[in-house]
Amino acid sequence: MKSKKQKLKAQCDKLFKEKIIKLAGDKCEACGSNFGITAHHFVPRSLAGHMVYYIPNGVCLCRAYHFAHHTRSESRVHATIIEKRGQSWWKDLIKKRGEKHFSYQTVQYYQDIIKQLDKIAI
Repeated sequence: MKSKKQKLKAQCDKLFKEKIIKLAGDKCEACGSNFGITAHHFVPRSLAGHMVYYIPNGVCLCRAYHFAHHTRSESRVHATIIEKRGQSWWKDLIKKRGEKHFSYQTVQYYQDIIKQLDKIAI
């Protein structure tokens, strides 16, 4: 049986994915395809846990680009996204990545994230 925190995390993950895909118009931001699209963290969770639900860090990729990125570490995926979104977006992510965050992954954290994600109109 899942704990309250696990359920809230799953809800946050689902909301984040839905928002990223809808904000991208249900299309891959790299190629425009709508086949097998998914939400992807531009700055990986392993490098910036505090950015997991940061909407600007989410990009929508098709199955082909997502697979290419994760299996072959193809730099063209990130280069294409940076080119389309612009340098100011990229600089914002770099700045956000460097911020210190000490308290996340608590029940309250996930409850707050759900409120923030729910406020995003699409």
